[in-house]
Amino acid sequence: MKFLVFVALAVSSSLALPRQNYRTTLGDEVELLPATQDNRELAQGSRKMTLGHEVEILPADPPRKHRQSLASKEIDLLPENAIASVTSLNDQQLDNYRSYALFAQAAYCGEALVKPWSCPGACKDNDLVDFKVEMTGGNGADTPFHFVGHWPKKRAVVVSYEGTNPQVWDSVYNDLVASKRKLAMKRFPGMPSGVEVHEGFADAHARTADEVLEATKKLLKSHGLTKVMVTGHSLGGAMAALGSLFLKMNLGAEVHVEAVTFGMPRVGNDAFARFFDKTINDFKRVNAGYDPVPHLPLKLMGFLHPKGEVHIFNEQNAVMCPGNDYEGDERCTAKTTIGSLVHINAKHHAGVYPGGVRISRGECGLHGAPALDVARDAAAFLLSHVADATINSIEENIADLKSLAKDGISSAKHFFEDRF
Repeated sequence: MKFLVFVALAVSSSLALPRQNYRTTLGDEVELLPATQDNRELAQGSRKMTLGHEVEILPADPPRKHRQSLASKEIDLLPENAIASVTSLNDQQLDNYRSYALFAQAAYCGEALVKPWSCPGACKDNDLVDFKVEMTGGNGADTPFHFVGHWPKKRAVVVSYEGTNPQVWDSVYNDLVASKRKLAMKRFPGMPSGVEVHEGFADAHARTADEVLEATKKLLKSHGLTKVMVTGHSLGGAMAALGSLFLKMNLGAEVHVEAVTFGMPRVGNDAFARFFDKTINDFKRVNAGYDPVPHLPLKLMGFLHPKGEVHIFNEQNAVMCPGNDYEGDERCTAKTTIGSLVHINAKHHAGVYPGGVRISRGECGLHGAPALDVARDAAAFLLSHVADATINSIEENIADLKSLAKDGISSAKHFFEDRF
């Protein structure tokens, strides 16, 4: 629920509202308490801010919206799960994302290790030993490997997507196709017309969507569940963002869909980010150190991250950042790596993430050391930007040449018409 409120000196009549905490965009916390006398009058002191000011909330037109404009000072009130300023996180808070990181890591290990749930590290972790795989899919090339299963400990369905396999061209190609396109309405019913996403990510997700939805529905029904957890790293993070949105729009309001991604690139335009923020209200994107991948594709190409950034330098230095691509604090990813290019480090793409988890194919014992994998993975994304920017430049130059040629032909035509 969102209100526009103002700081007033006295409390007057209002609608009664449920007890709930909110945080203003200025960082002040507001507690809303129920009113008295048959919901017609406010109890004394029933609207208070932590700064000691009282807040008046009056009904507006249309109903169920509340607005006050006295003194022309309005303050946005955000729900408790949104933050208004950079917030430090402790080890216990970071540990909330550890299981997601383990599931994201498992997705790199492939069907042979994941289907029997025997992959190194993640599959043997005490928190995940009771996990049961329902479905595996993808070929690790143009369609990233993915799995769906039941996690009894959390009474949830888990969906996890593999990131880029830098040794397979078809996998890298998903990253390189950085042009934007609309999402198919048959899979994303009611999607606003202005929403556009990275074409390579959208195409890869479309190849997984139907079987993931079918397996998820099966598990929700057979186990009486109402919770879905979605995760992935790198390209898998982009897949998880699209996947969580797709599942939420196709499973109904009674199913809670939450997602945590790691080292996720930007997925869509501003309209996509805003719609995602509105639809998936339980989302975090975790970035490690000076990882370059969360900055790609670049904002100047028309891409924007959803809200929910968690930035980890180490387990003693981690913050949650407000807004979309927040650049107001050097501890947040957008400010740090864009403002200090010299610090960018491709090795950070693998973590370390919460609980000391590193995410790469190397952690599965596949294709060499993690550092080599993440360097290639980051290079693929960097190449994606360079290729796209080069193509755009070429297209602009061709357009200019066509315009000059057209003007030249027109001038020549007029020249000969005037003289003959």
